[in-house]
Amino acid sequence: MACLHESKFFLNDVQVGKRGQIVIPKNIRDVFGIKSGDRLVLIGDFNKGIGIMKPEQARQIAQVLMGGMDKVEKPKKKKK
Repeated sequence: MACLHESKFFLNDVQVGKRGQIVIPKNIRDVFGIKSGDRLVLIGDFNKGIGIMKPEQARQIAQVLMGGMDKVEKPKKKKK
């Protein structure tokens, strides 16, 4: 893992398997606190590529981009 600038890193390259899956290397999982069973969000830009982040981070980005998310009614939990 090479540090490019303070909080920005070139981490690792990964190989896509036959089923389209990738393995996130252990050192990267450790740095970002990714555990088995965690859900991740893929974001993409045709010019810049693909990014992977935790849903909490994706929500924060959406709030900044969309603004006013605090006024949107949150979905209600289903009753059991």
